Amino acid sequence: MKKTRTRSAGTPLFIGAAIAGLLHAAPSFYWMCGGMWLLDTVGPMAVKLQQEGNVPVRFLLAAVFIAKVTGALVPLIDHLRPPAHAWVRIVSWVGVLVLIGWGGRGTFAGWQRVVTGQASLSNPLIAGHTYLWSPLFLIWGLLLCGALFVSRARRQKVPSTG
Repeated sequence: MKKTRTRSAGTPLFIGAAIAGLLHAAPSFYWMCGGMWLLDTVGPMAVKLQQEGNVPVRFLLAAVFIAKVTGALVPLIDHLRPPAHAWVRIVSWVGVLVLIGWGGRGTFAGWQRVVTGQASLSNPLIAGHTYLWSPLFLIWGLLLCGALFVSRARRQKVPSTG
């Protein structure tokens, strides 16, 4: 008899969310190691701090990297190893609110400023937040939201006895 493997509801969305989170974490690791590429899309202060090479900045980037990797992988791992833990789902829902709120605000505010002429995409900071960082947060949040929604425990109606 051929064994078939069933995939839990939401698995592709959890995988997509994890990929988005890891994509967001990768530059933090690169910058932690001293890299400069795309740092101007974060802001001039980030470039200045990186050029100074402060050890506390490296520790901050390490903490950011660890937080992003944890936020990307823990919901996926928890989903793939049932039963899901309620605390992971609660923290993940809080993460969804932060990711969608932060990413949505940054994306739409960036586009609003560009469309109204208040900012230009020729500015690396504006382009980075409008095209890359904020949309990636938004995509991560939307994928995680979809994954959590699709994989939620379904309450079954119990017939009343009476």
